[in-house]
Amino acid sequence: ETMRGAMRGLNRGLRAMMADFLLRRSFGSIPLTPESEEGVKILFQAMDFDQDGYVEPADIEKSLQMLGAPDGMVRAEVADLMSRDAGKDGKLSAAEFCAEGYELAGNSAQFLAQAITTAVTQQAVVKEAKSLSGSGSPFFDFLVGEQLLDNLGQSSVETKEVIEGKKYVGIYLSAHWCPPCRKFTPQLAKAYEAINSQNPDELAVIFVSCDRTPEAFREYLQEMPWQSVDFEGDKDYIGFSSRAGSFVECSSIPTLGIFDAQGNLITKDGVDSVRGHAELFLETFK
Repeated sequence: ETMRGAMRGLNRGLRAMMADFLLRRSFGSIPLTPESEEGVKILFQAMDFDQDGYVEPADIEKSLQMLGAPDGMVRAEVADLMSRDAGKDGKLSAAEFCAEGYELAGNSAQFLAQAITTAVTQQAVVKEAKSLSGSGSPFFDFLVGEQLLDNLGQSSVETKEVIEGKKYVGIYLSAHWCPPCRKFTPQLAKAYEAINSQNPDELAVIFVSCDRTPEAFREYLQEMPWQSVDFEGDKDYIGFSSRAGSFVECSSIPTLGIFDAQGNLITKDGVDSVRGHAELFLETFK
């Protein structure tokens, strides 16, 4: 989760520094030390997407775009790294790439490599989830797991039972430590209960925790009348970079994705819908 939070900070930081970058270029190359040498070796491996032993300009561009770097920075960093091309063949061998150290926006080469690897994994998850979209239960099983907890965090229930017969499914990413989340959760709970008092088959909500400790998760879950992914279960289903978080492109919380029963995404902006329409928010999707 530290890496996930740091990646979000990296993306914001890269964009925030763009104005200064345009005024005063700070190259990514740094002196080679044993630590930076190890980091740049790991970065080379992360950027060598086809594993052919070379990093090309397109690989560098793809890597930085994954991290949210603005176009001007991407072009400059490609030029900076390709200046190491001693053989002038338009690509970098491991020896050429690792001839100097490297950092970007104050982040080490090793950190950047981890961030790129995480981004690649997220892209693969989203691709697989999209292939299952429209399949109903298999889609939700992939996104949040096959087993959920009740709102007391005590009993297990199959995901397919939670969504069975429902018209809409909400995936709710939130955390106990987050003030906007703590303010929004009662609003969502009130809307959820009002909707299901009129039609129990209208809406299911599944909580994906972005909490930091099991204790905070369990305390927060007591405020929710719906089911949850198990915080102490498979970490693929927990946090900002969970499968669900990746699919709805969660960069801040609270986030509420609304799906139809077959797993087709209706909106990633369910929070605004609930805030604007309360218990009538589903009417805007009909």
